[in-house]
Amino acid sequence: MLSAKGTTFFKDMGFEHKKLPSLGVSVFEKRNGKVTRIAKSYFGPGDDYCVIWHFFSLLPNGSKGWHPKYAYKYLVASSRYPVAG
Repeated sequence: MLSAKGTTFFKDMGFEHKKLPSLGVSVFEKRNGKVTRIAKSYFGPGDDYCVIWHFFSLLPNGSKGWHPKYAYKYLVASSRYPVAG
């Protein structure tokens, strides 16, 4: 896991959507001293890495275009366990 803020890394790796960085995973292999990306996949709606998408598919209307956000407003139920509001 890394932060590439302020760099072109997301764009260089093909993880940029509408000029915004998107999340994903890459697999690299080193052979004979050369590093090559051999696979990549995106994180987002319908991916196999977040089980919630499979639950959404069970609902009559699916996810209705819901996408995760970088931040949410919270209504604090207690100082230890915030509840989305």
